[in-house]
Parts: sequence; structure tokens; C-alpha cells
Amino acid sequence: MTAGQPIGLRAATSSSPIVGRDEELARITALVAGARTAGGVLCVEGERGIGKTCLLDAAVATAREQGFRVLTARPTHAEQGLPHAVLGDLLSDVHDLTFLPEPQRQALEVVLLRRAAAAGPGVREVGIALTGVLAHLATSAPVLVAIDDAHYTDDATSAVLAFAARRLPPAGVVLVLTSAEGALPVLGPAAGLALGPLPDATLHRVLWKCHGRTLPPADLQRTVEMAGGNPGLALALAGALDGGAPEPRARPPAGFADETAERIRALPVATLEVLAAAGLAFPPSATELQAAGLLAAAEPAEQAGLLRIDRDRMALDRPLVGVVAREALPGSRLRDLHRRLADVTGGSARVWHLGHAEPAPDAQAAAALARAAEGAAARRAIGLLALAVELTPPDDEGRWARLLAAGRAAFRAGDLPAAAGYAATVRDRSMSAVWTSRGHLVLAEVDLDRRRPARAVQHCAEALAATDEPEVQVAAQVLLARACADDPPAAADHARHALKLAEQHDGLPAQLRAEAVKAVVATESLVYGERDEQLLDRAEALEIGAPVPPADSAAALRAVLLARDDDTAAAHSILIELLVRAVDAPSRRFAHVHLAQACLWLGEWGVAERHAEDGVNAAHAGGRGPDVVEAVFVHGLVAAYRGRSQIAAVAAEELGCGEGPYGSDWAACRGAGLRAFLAMAAGDAREADTWFTRCTQLATAADLHEPFLRRWQADHAEALVAIGDLDRASAVLDALEQRSALLGRTSGLAACRRGRALVFAAGGDAGSATAAAGAAVAGLDRAGLPYDRARALLAAGQVRRRFKEKAGARDHLDEALRIFDDLGAEVLAARARRELGRVGVRSAGPAELTETEARVADLAAAGNTTRQIADQLFVSPKTVEANLTRIYRKLGVANRVELSRRLSEGGGVASGGARRGLRRGFPDSSGPVRS
Repeated sequence: MTAGQPIGLRAATSSSPIVGRDEELARITALVAGARTAGGVLCVEGERGIGKTCLLDAAVATAREQGFRVLTARPTHAEQGLPHAVLGDLLSDVHDLTFLPEPQRQALEVVLLRRAAAAGPGVREVGIALTGVLAHLATSAPVLVAIDDAHYTDDATSAVLAFAARRLPPAGVVLVLTSAEGALPVLGPAAGLALGPLPDATLHRVLWKCHGRTLPPADLQRTVEMAGGNPGLALALAGALDGGAPEPRARPPAGFADETAERIRALPVATLEVLAAAGLAFPPSATELQAAGLLAAAEPAEQAGLLRIDRDRMALDRPLVGVVAREALPGSRLRDLHRRLADVTGGSARVWHLGHAEPAPDAQAAAALARAAEGAAARRAIGLLALAVELTPPDDEGRWARLLAAGRAAFRAGDLPAAAGYAATVRDRSMSAVWTSRGHLVLAEVDLDRRRPARAVQHCAEALAATDEPEVQVAAQVLLARACADDPPAAADHARHALKLAEQHDGLPAQLRAEAVKAVVATESLVYGERDEQLLDRAEALEIGAPVPPADSAAALRAVLLARDDDTAAAHSILIELLVRAVDAPSRRFAHVHLAQACLWLGEWGVAERHAEDGVNAAHAGGRGPDVVEAVFVHGLVAAYRGRSQIAAVAAEELGCGEGPYGSDWAACRGAGLRAFLAMAAGDAREADTWFTRCTQLATAADLHEPFLRRWQADHAEALVAIGDLDRASAVLDALEQRSALLGRTSGLAACRRGRALVFAAGGDAGSATAAAGAAVAGLDRAGLPYDRARALLAAGQVRRRFKEKAGARDHLDEALRIFDDLGAEVLAARARRELGRVGVRSAGPAELTETEARVADLAAAGNTTRQIADQLFVSPKTVEANLTRIYRKLGVANRVELSRRLSEGGGVASGGARRGLRRGFPDSSGPVRS
């Protein structure tokens, strides 16, 4: 590589996995794959670092795997003036040219410096010779001509390539080039593939997969913002943070500076000030910039494509432009810029600008910044408090409070290194026992977030020993309750002690007392399996008016416990309210991820998919490992349920097996669960058993026995039945059933009965199998969990088919199939159809009503609204409407009035014989209608 080519950007992208370019990759792969029957030319365009080389390398790899002859060249700027340099690279491995006519061979050998000549040949002679070479090579294998950075191709080669490209054989030769955005085309008019910026969420995945470590969320967010959708630039920026020092965070990578700094530094100083102002944490509006007397200087930046002004909003081409502009300005000029902006802004922005205008520590400015940070969003509060700490004189008593406030703000924003740094400074340098203990408590929170409970316990112990201040004592006991999650009774003891202390001191902050109450609810629910509604009401009352993020609120805890207790509809309602209130990213992530799960169990799979996508994007933006693990798992789970196995497999890969940036036993457990589900969907029960066993081992090691978190065990039993290991299947069900019965988990008990039915059936016990299957269905009749109910119906149908109860088997399988079709559960719907095919009797035909349709028809005919029917049957209004559409079609009616008349004439619709009578097109007279 030569000067002018940013090595960091190329290295970051060319050898990395391709993320977020599925459509572009598919287009290039299709072009290469079709080369045997059709040729083609494609030029991939985009800015440096955007991923052009990655796609070209993928095309080369695909071609080589398929036996192509590959001709490659990677020209550089320094070689652009050397005639035929690129042509020489392309044909460097083509040694035998004897197949060419003599004039063509001589012309090509001359330009390739294989023959001496008094004068060089013309474009036509060399172009015809190149066309002949490509046609000859294509007779034995397809040919791929791949040129990276084709805009650096020398003029002589460009002319020859353009000539040959217009005369390629109809099949067998493909040309793929990459070129800088806006560069002159090398081959003249050609099919183009423009690469635009990647979405922020995709850049998060690029950094996760390619950078090899977890960035603190603040660094992650800053890197993504500065990269402007460019993956190569994002990786180069992330590389600048490897040293951990704060300095690299404000400096662009060398590759970017080489290409952009000249344009920026050539601008007038006043224009540099405009760019610097537009890139600040508190950027001014165009109106404010005009009031400061700077707007007139913006025109050169606009003309250079570095700045856009849309109405009153200024936007840089990318944030990194502002960084380079600030570096180009002397410190005195920057301080003057902040003073001028402070004169035209207000609120927190004015305080922040005044702080940056101070050349030395200033107590009043520091105090004003600290006040401005109160109630501010976490990321903005960090900037205000960091500046407040910087401006606080060394002997100022407010220093420790500001350091701890900065630490807590950094923790809320997910910047754990910064949070730990601020807290450690207080712990190590403060001479006050109270401040030292509070530093320990922030460090304990950081360690809990990093899944280091033993270190958190040690910090809490030191805080308790340092002071008997009530606020410290209560907070430490609350944190100890969290740290002892592996020992629920011990955790409950700490929580109760925290609440007792809080009740003894009325002057404690209401928010801290609420934390103590929530700790008791959470820990005792694990010990006793019960949800204390009175304590939850008390916690919610204490939180009124307190700045509690929705994800940390008593309402969020109530929603989690309701979902765990199978009251999914109630949990869903609370989560919707939390999402409306969520203004911080962690709370949005929490609401979306939990709503995705709730909608999955409630049968709203399309909505679940949207929430899962929003949740995983929010989690990647936050960068907290545990959040990413749970969000990626839920995203993969929803995809797996919907039959989108490729998306689920990607999620499983991202979770890994306990390795990688977000590596943990819980991540490995979640990843193994997805792999097991995919194996079941593929019909590979032995592979599923391997992964389910891994899930159980990891969950047991983490002391996780909550049935809600171990829903996979019933599926594990099903896999074991499939491979004939009935003893292990029974043992797996024993463990799940014992805990589900103790805690009263409806879905867990129903899943156990479903599994028992299959075990009994495999053992030939018809009576026990039928009874267990019936109990599984009955237990879910009014639970509002359509997917679980359909699984139970499918198992009941399988059992009845096995023991030749064809009519009963058909009824159960028909209903299971209808629910699976409504949900979009393609894999299980296919299984239900296969089971119906084995029954040997006619399945539900176009004029037949299923059990659910019959119940909906009766309720609609009785005058119930769609919402009333949905509430009574525990399904969504959308499902009711879908059932009504099918009912109208099958019975030949157009509306509810005609439906009511049709049913009154025919004696109503019922399950069993009456419903089958309607299927035959006439009423059944065997008995009264059952509701």
C-alpha cells in the first residue's frame, strides 16, 4: 500500500465478516453464479471503508470455490501514471499466449513488457487481444475479472478494458470492479451497485463481530455517531480506543485525517468555527449561529459538502468533521467560540458553554453545571458533570458529590469503566467515611452489572463497615440482596433487613425506600413463588415524582412477575404503558424485549417480531452485555417460532457458546436453547438433545430453576421420546413438574402433562397418555396462551392417532393446525398436517368449522362484539376477525345477522357431533348445543 490509502480502513473491512449487506452480497453472488450462462459487468461504488472490498473479496472467494479462473488487480494512487500497470496485474498468471493470432500476441506481449518494440501498439490492437484472452480462458472455465479501487486504474488499461468490455463473449466472463463514490467510470456505462451507510444497529453488530471486544456503551455510541454509517471508519475509530486513554476518543483515525483534513483545514477560520460548533454536544441552531454572527461563514462548508442546513437545524456530513475542525482551532479561539455561543443560548446549553469558556477551575461554574445535570438524561448529565468535576477547585467540598453523581450518570448510561473510575477516585481519595462508603456502593453496582457478585459483596461489606449512616446501610443491604441471587433465602434476608432499616428512618429518600420494598418483592417471589401486590402498590406510591427510569420501576417488576405467573395479558398492558413513558434507551430496550415475549405467548407474532427487532437494536446501541444477550435471544426465539431459521441461527451464533465479547454462561445457555429449537424444527432429535442437555447444565450451574426460564424442558422431553430414551424424558419432566407445581405455573404444568402424554404413549399406556393429553389441553383452555394450547392439542392428536381414536385425533389436530396457521407457525403447522395425513380420515374441509370457529360463531350469533369474544376466548381481536372471515365463507353468509339466522335455523354450532353436523352442511340432532 502507498500513501493516500488508509491502511486501517482497508484492513478493518477486507478480512472481516460481511454484516448488513445481504442484498448486495446476494446480487454479486448471483452474478458470479450465473456466469456459465450469461456474462456481465458490475461496478460497486461507495466511499472508502464502506465495504466495497469486502464484497469484492466475497465474489472472488465464491468464484474460486466454483472453479473459476480469477484475474485480479488492486491498483494504487501511486501507480496510476504507469501505462498498462493494471493490465499487467490482471494477466500476470496468463503465461501462454500462443493461441492468439500473431499481431494480437505481439501487441499484448509488448504492453506486458514481455517483448521489445520501437513503438507501442494502439488501444484497438491490445483491446482485441484482451478480448481473445478472456474468450479463450472461458472455454475451459468461467472467468472473473476483479479490480479493487478501479478509480486508480491507469488510463491505458482503462481504455483497453472499456474496449474489451463492449466485446465480451455472451457467457463465461464477469467483470466486477469497485470504485470511489463520484469517480469517473472506468468502463463507461455499466451496471452499478451503490453502497450507502449502514444503520446504527448494523454498525453495532459490525463492531461486536469484528472488533473482538466489548466497547463501553459511551464509546460504542460515540464511535457509531462519528462513523456516520461507515463500517471501516467505525472499526478504525474503535481501534483508537484500545489503549483506554481518553485522548483517542477525540481524535480521528489516520486514514480519515489523510483524506479529509486537507479539505477542512483549507477553509477560513470562521468556517472552522461553524463546523466545530455544529459538532458540539450542545450544537446551536442556525438561528443561534446567526445571532452569534457566524452563520455567514457556513457557506464554504456547505459548498464543500461538509455541512447541511435544513431549516433551523445544522447537520455535519459526519460528526468526525467537527472533531477535525476543533483540532484545527487554537484553544483560545475555542474558548471564545463557547463564550459567543453562551450569549445566544439558554438553559443547560448556556451553562455548558460558559463552563468550556473558563480557562481555569471555577467553583461557581462547577456548581452551575452540577445543578444543570440534575434530571438531565444520562448521557447529557455525564458531559455536564464531567466538566463540573474538571472545574471544581481541589479544596471544594462539593468535589466528592459531583464525582459520585458523574459515576452514577455514567452507570445509567452504561459506561461502566467511567462509572468505576469516578467511584474509585472517591473511595481512594476522600477522607470522609461516608463518601468512601458511597464510592464502594457505586463500585458494587458496577460489579453486579459485570456479573461479579463476589466483588460486589466485598464492596458492600466495606461500605457497611465504614459508616452506620442509614442511607448507606439500606443501600448496601439492597445491593447484597441482588448479589445473593444464587441463594434466594439469603437474598430475601438482606432485602427484609433493608426494608426494616428503611422503616426505622423516615427521613430516607422515597426512592431508596422503594428500592428496599422492591427487593423484598423480588426475592420473596423467588423463595415462595408469590407476588406481593400490596408491597408492589407501596413501591409504586413511593416512586411517584421520583426520577425512576421505567425499566427500574415497581411497574416493571410487576410486569415481569405477572408474565412469569402466566398472566401475560396483564403484563402486556403494563409493558405498553412503560414503553409510552420510556425516554431512556435501557427502558425502551426493556419494554420492547418483554413485549416481544408477551406478544409471542399471546399469539401476536407479527407484533412480537417488530418489538424483538426494536429491542435488539436498542440493546446493541446500549452495549451492555446482559441486555444484548437477552435481546438477541428473544429476537432469535421469535424468528425460530415464525420459521425464520436463518435469522434464529445468526442469533445463536451471536450468543456463542460462552465466548466472545458478550460471553457468559447465560449467553451460552440462551444460544444452546436456540440451537436446540432449530434442531427440533429440522427433525434432528439427537442434535436437539445435545443442546437441551447443555442448556440444563448451564442453568443448573447458575441455580436457575424458575419454570418460566426453563420452558425448554418439555421440548427436551419430546426430543428424548423421539430417540427412545423414555427414562431420561421422565426425569426431565419430573424436575420441571415439581417446581411448576410448587409455584403454580400453569404453562409449566401444561407442558409437563403434554410431555407425559408422549412418554406414556411411547410406552403403550393408552389410558394414562389420553388422560395426560386431555389435562394438558384443559389446563390451557382459558389461559390465553394460544401457542401453548396448540402444542397441547397437537400432542393430544398424536396420542389419539397412535391409539386409533381417529375422530378425536382429527378434532384435536384440526384445531391445532388452525391455531398454528393463524399464528404463522409454519414448522408446527406442517407437523400437524403430517399427523392429519396419518389419521386416515378426512380433515377439516372448506365447509367445516373447527372447534374454535364454532365457539366464535356461537358467541358472535349471540350478539357479542369482537372485543367481547376475544376477551372470553383469551385471543386477540385480530384472531376473532380472521375466524369470522372463515366462518362466513364456510357457511355462505355475509354478516352477523345472516350468521345468527343460519345458526338458529340449524340448531346452533357446537363442538363434537353438532359441529360435525354443520361440517356436513346440515345440523346435528344428537343433543343440545354446548357453549
